[in-house]
Formats: sequence, C-alpha cells, structure tokens
Amino acid sequence: MAAQAFGVLLSVDETAARYDSGRREEDPERGVLVSPASGPNAWHMEGREDRPHWAGTVVARALYLRTQTGEWPTNASFQS
Repeated sequence: MAAQAFGVLLSVDETAARYDSGRREEDPERGVLVSPASGPNAWHMEGREDRPHWAGTVVARALYLRTQTGEWPTNASFQS
C-alpha cells in the first residue's frame, strides 16, 4: 500500500518551522504542522491534540533534510 503526505514550508523562525501539511491537497485533516527547534518529539498540529502518523513522517523528512543542509527544507513531502 502506498503512502504519501506533503509538507510545504510556511514560515520559520528561531523557535520552529511551520508547514502546510496533509495527505493530499483536498485532505480534510490538512493543517499547519509545527516542528519546534527544541526537539523532534515536540511537534504538533496547530489546533489539534492528535498527532497523525502521516504528520510524523513529514516531520521526520523535514528533520532529515535539515541535517543534510542546515536549513529547514521548503518541501518535506514524501511518497512510498
């Protein structure tokens, strides 16, 4: 079974990166994913208490790319 999610950088500051994120553009669960610079496990979706698996995968992708370049990536999407 294929999996996919997108994460497009909205903003970044010294505390966190924020991504427009969802499984698809029309996904009703689409929202703003916040990945704090304080640590990889502190991520959350703005206005939500749950932590969807697909969002965690976008965070992992963003953090991996950040370790490669030193910058938050503009696109942290994935497809498998």
